[in-house]
Amino acid sequence: MNERLIGLTGFARSGKDTFYNRSKIFLSNKGLKSSRFAFADVLKSECDLILKRHLNISAFTEDSLEKELIRPLLVTWGTEIRRKIDPFCWINAISSPIEERIASGEYVFITDVRFKNEVEWIKSQGGLIFNIKKEGGFPANKDELDQSKLIKPLTDINVLWPQFSGDQIQLCDPYVSRVLNLYFDKNILQKNLPKWTIYGK
Repeated sequence: MNERLIGLTGFARSGKDTFYNRSKIFLSNKGLKSSRFAFADVLKSECDLILKRHLNISAFTEDSLEKELIRPLLVTWGTEIRRKIDPFCWINAISSPIEERIASGEYVFITDVRFKNEVEWIKSQGGLIFNIKKEGGFPANKDELDQSKLIKPLTDINVLWPQFSGDQIQLCDPYVSRVLNLYFDKNILQKNLPKWTIYGK
């Protein structure tokens, strides 16, 4: 198993990037390096110019209202056009740099695993899949719900955590440290987890 590759899946706004950001601190405290990748970063790069030119909005915006406004374009370009031409287009776009980071000893997190073939690719590389779920969270659309049902049987760990506001971000840390401590345990799949963490099998 390539223990340095972790795919994060879950509904939009469930805290996947937050899980990585707090994991990065956890790993750094252990003297370990980590990197974040996202399939959508390549997609956003392809759409960024047209959005800036015509809407004055970056595809990488962190503004919630702007995100909701441009989401249909990103979904259409990424899923309805690019993935229909080549379902592995986004995987192929980031596989080489991920391999390089892992080879250098870094832990790599992919923070936007949304499709079954992405999960299957990560697992074929020996990686694990963490599903991140926020209490009260719901799918952004039907496609997200349908894909989550396909991914669920392939999930290794499901993490359920409460809603955290921006000034409460440190409250995520006990969840992250508990999960990662179990992750580093070689007998991880035989452990009994607390109620906010359940195995996908």
